[in-house]
Formats: sequence, structure tokens, C-alpha cells
Amino acid sequence: METRALVPSMSRASKLAMLGAWLFLVLIGFSAVFWMAQEEISRQEAEWENRLEMLSASQSRNVGGWIAQRREALANLADNLSLKLYMTELSAISQPQDFGLEEPAQLMFLRNLIFSTAANNGFGGMAQPDVRANTDIEKDGGIMLLNVRGEALVMSRNMPALSQLPTELQAAKDAKEPLFSGPFLINDQQVAVAFRQPVMPVQAEDNATPIGQIMAVATLDDKFFRLLEPAVPQGKTAEGLLVSWDDSELTYFSNPKDTQEPMAQRAGQSDPATVAAIQSSGRMVGARDARERQVFAIAQPVENARGWWLIRKVERRAALGDALQRTRLWKISYLLCAALLTAAAIAFFRHQSALRAKEAARHYRSLANRIERQEQLLTLIAETSPVATYILDAEERLRYANRRAAEACGMDRESLIGKGLIDILGAARAESILRVNKEALEGHASRSSLEQEVVDDLPVRALAREHIPLYAIPFGDAETTQPGVLVLESDVTSLIQSQEKQQRTLHHLIRTMVAIVDKRDPHAAHHSACVSMIAEAVAHTMQLASPYPEAAAVAGQLLNLGKILVPEELLTAKSLKADERERIRASLKATADLLQGIDFTGPVVETIRQSQESVDGSGPLGLKGDAILISARIVHAANNFVALISARAYRSGKSVDEALKILLEGIDTQFDRSVVAALVTYMDNGGGRTALTDCLKEAA
Repeated sequence: METRALVPSMSRASKLAMLGAWLFLVLIGFSAVFWMAQEEISRQEAEWENRLEMLSASQSRNVGGWIAQRREALANLADNLSLKLYMTELSAISQPQDFGLEEPAQLMFLRNLIFSTAANNGFGGMAQPDVRANTDIEKDGGIMLLNVRGEALVMSRNMPALSQLPTELQAAKDAKEPLFSGPFLINDQQVAVAFRQPVMPVQAEDNATPIGQIMAVATLDDKFFRLLEPAVPQGKTAEGLLVSWDDSELTYFSNPKDTQEPMAQRAGQSDPATVAAIQSSGRMVGARDARERQVFAIAQPVENARGWWLIRKVERRAALGDALQRTRLWKISYLLCAALLTAAAIAFFRHQSALRAKEAARHYRSLANRIERQEQLLTLIAETSPVATYILDAEERLRYANRRAAEACGMDRESLIGKGLIDILGAARAESILRVNKEALEGHASRSSLEQEVVDDLPVRALAREHIPLYAIPFGDAETTQPGVLVLESDVTSLIQSQEKQQRTLHHLIRTMVAIVDKRDPHAAHHSACVSMIAEAVAHTMQLASPYPEAAAVAGQLLNLGKILVPEELLTAKSLKADERERIRASLKATADLLQGIDFTGPVVETIRQSQESVDGSGPLGLKGDAILISARIVHAANNFVALISARAYRSGKSVDEALKILLEGIDTQFDRSVVAALVTYMDNGGGRTALTDCLKEAA
């Protein structure tokens, strides 16, 4: 059918492919933007890591330098020669109260010396001359001299008592080791650190013991905490913290922004950011702090102070604010562009679809007109066809019938549609049609059937049917379809009668020709009939399909027709020479030549031509095994079997068992194994012996 080209239209697969490609490109673009955003954020993070690392390292050195400066001042004080001499002299006095009313000059010198050292090195204020070592004063820092017995000789004005100092300073086993301890609280509000510096004797030996100790306390005041302030402001959320860490507890020297306590202590898990920074010393980490903020933090150990760490923190959102805003703008801009492009593409495709739909509507109107004309043509053909045509659905109801089918039923088509086939034809006739319909639907293939009405062995009515399965039959205006079967029914009565007449004529001709042969060879009378009977029975025993049983039966009957060319005296002679026997065998080939032009049902002529072939290939034609027709192998065995049990002018016949034994001995050389097995089965279990006896009686 000729059709016009439509506006190019994409298939569903093409549309899905384009949609997939578009989504792929959108995802690729979004991935690129996301990658750029991540790179920008990573760059900003790297800048902040460098900034925090430099700042924390600088502040850590400042704090370490502050501690080292005070240690150096105390070491210089301990090395003062006058201090060593005066402490040696004063240590000889058993108790400080033994000084009497007038204080020794050595003690006054030592007091002035430590007052000056304390004032110049951040260990408290200036001393009051009239304050003795055992006087109760306000404690906020200072320097104290202890004799060899651990008794206070002299102290600055604000120096706390020994009982207020960290116990580790006094409990240390090595008295010659300088110690540093802290932080700790003075008066529950002032954060301080403590130093211990041994004073060795003049010209001390290696094994000498200290003649006393210098105890010093320095407060961590605002001047100290200004060491934690950067030269350049880092933002409102940035902070520098000085902490100590002992694997389980954090101690804050400087007050974090979330507390006003002079020295805050927390479990390590309460500030994951600080703990993570300490565990990753020198590297910036990102984590949540005690205030549940996402922060960047970096930690540097403080020199000269074991367990002290300088922490720099900044809130992530504030640090990356500009970068986050830029990357968010990139993503939003990309999504807006992708949305605009998608909307433009959708609008374009909708426009194209509208054009295609308009063109398709014109095309399908034209196509509908053509289909309608074709439908009218097909209806005309169906209505004028001599073949009765009708459709049955899966529920055995008639859904369509042409004029010829309605005439065959003797009803008008309107009254036929929707009725069951049994109601129209009756149960007897409808049953065979419905059975073949079911086979066609279940087997997914067409089936043929033939219905005959026979009177006196002659067909008086014959209907040939073709049953074609249909799986999507539209019925009426319903949108759904149903399975069904299209039945084409032809009246073949005259054809069947003609074939029957032809077959009867052929059978009569065959009997006549066989009778002629039997009259010329009285010793072989009815031989052909017995071979035909046995050959057909063996073919049925082997369950061979048509036309091989019929071909074997007819070939067996006509096998000896060629003997009409053999002189009668040879057929009745009591002894034969070798060439005479060969002449009789050659009559089989003559039989095939005589019948060459006759149209038999099945390979009758070729069966006769191959009926002397042996399965090992030693026959006249040299055919071997399956190259020999199965009907020829059957006729070969049946002919030899009947010949063995039949008497001839020159010999007597053998028994059935002897003949079967000879055939069994010739298996796989002269005879086919399956054919001989079927012949034995027929003789012993299929009534063959009785049928053979009856056949031989007719011959007698």
C-alpha cells in the first residue's frame, strides 16, 4: 500500500535515548560545577590551614618564651654567689625565730634581692620591708626561698604559702631538678603557674645536694593572655585558647567564649574539635566544638611546658563564608541555566510534536479511507467466496460468518452471531470442529480436518476444514481483544469421490496384474498378497507415519509383476541354473520399470527398486543403512520371509521359526535390525502366525 512520508518522527527508543543523553549532560555539568565548588572550598580551607598554622605556631612560641624567660630569671637568681653564701650561713640557724629582734643583714639582703627579681620578672608586686616570712598576706604571686629543711627563709609580699602550691613541686624526688607546674588557682579566681629552682652550694661537686630551693608563682594576667591575640583580627568567631591535655580531661587556661570560669575543665568528649586538633598536632581538622559549631581547629604544643597546647579555632561558616556564597551562586546559576535550556528544549519538541501530530492526522485520515476501501474489498471477497468462512471465540460462540457459511447453516447471519456452535450444528457435528479448534489454539499452529458422510463405502458428503488460531480478535466496539479460531470450510465431496474412484480403479488394476502373475507361477500363488500383508503389519508395528505403510503394502503386492517377462517354464522348473535364477531376480528391476509412469500414493516404485538392497551395502544398487527407504527395508525382509516358508518346485518350505532364525542371523548385514525385531514381534505377539496361516491356506 502506498503511503506518504510524514514529518520525521522519533521512536520511543530514540526519545528515551535523547532524554538519557540530556540527563547525562546535565549531570556532567552539575558534577563539573560541584567539582569547581569543592576546589574553591578546598583552596579556601588550605589558606585557612596555612593562616592558622602560622598563627598558632607564633603564639605557641610566645607562650613558651614567656615561660623560658621566667625560668631563666630564676636560674640566674639561684646562681647569685651572695645568695648562695647567705643561704648557707642562714641555714646554720636552726629556726628562723632564732634571729631575735633584729633581723640579720643576710636576710634583709635576700629579701630585697627576691623582691627585685619578682618585680622585674612578673612574679608579683614590690615587697614591704616589715613583712616577715610567716605573716598572713594576700596571695597572688611572688618568690620564696626555702632552706635545706624546706622551711621558708624569706618571701615576697604576695607569695602564697607552701600549702597552696602544687604538691608535685614539693613531692618531687630529685631535689636538683628544676620544676614547672600549673596551671592552678589562687584565691579560687586567679590562674597561676609555679616554678621550683634548686640552689646549689658554692663550688658544688657532682654529687652535691641543694642548700635550698627557690619557689616562684606567676599569675596569668591580661598581659599574658594578650600573647594569644593575633596582630591581625581573624573575625568574630576566631579564638585562641591555651589548654592542657592529659588524655582524658581538658583544662582551659584562657576562658573560652562559652564560659566565664577562671579555669574551665571538661571531659575530652565534650569538645571533639579541640581533642581532634591535639591528636592531629600541626594539622587543621574540621569538627564540632563544645557549642555544637562546625569549626576548623589546629593545635601546637607549647615549648617548655609539658601537656600545654595552643589551640586556634574559627567557625567554618564564617571562614568559608565568601567561598560558600560564591559556590552556592554557581550551583543556583547552573541549575537555572539547565532549567531554562530544558524548558526551551521541551517547548521545541512540543512544537515539533504538534507539527507531526497535525501531519499525522492528515495521513491517518487518508489511511483510514484506504483501510475502509480495503475492508470493503475484503468483505466483498469474503461474501462472494465459495468457501464457508466463520470465526469462533474461545467460548465456542460464532463471531463472524460470511454469506456462504450462513447458507450452509440455513440461517441469516444476524441470527447466527453470538450463538454457540453446538446450538447451530448440533452436538455431533460441532464436537469434531471444536476439538480441532482447541488443538489449534493450544498448539499455536493451524490444523486441518476432514468430515465425511459415507454410505455403502462411498462418500456422499465431505467437508475439508482449515482451523487457523487467532489471538487478538477485535469484537464490535470493545477495546479488548479475545483469542479465537478462523475456520475455512470447503465442500470437497466431488474431489473425494473422484479420488475414491481412482483408488478403487488402481486397486482393481493391481489385483488383476497380481492374478496374472499368480497364474503363470502356481508355486508362488498368493505370494505377493502374503508379502503385502506382512509388510503393512510390520510398518504399523514400527508405528510409521503415512505414506510408508501404504507404500509397503502396494509394493509388496506388485513386487513380482516383472515375472510376466520371464518364460513360464523357468517359473515352474524344478531346478534352475545360476543364470536362470539371476534372470528371475532381475524381474524385480523390471517391475519398477513397468510401474515407473503410474502415480501411486507414496514411494511405491522406489520401494520396489530398492527392495533387494542389504543394509551393509552389498545389494545391486550399493545403498547402505538409512540410505535405503524404510518401506524398501520392510518389503525386503517380508519378501525373504515369505519366500523361506513357501514351497517351490525345486525345494520345500521352512517353518516360521526356522525362517525367523535365518532373518535374525542376517541382522545388520542383509536385514535392518529394527525391521526384523518388528517382524518377530508381529509374528509372536501381533497375531501374525494366524494371519500368515490364513494367507497360505488361500494360496493352497
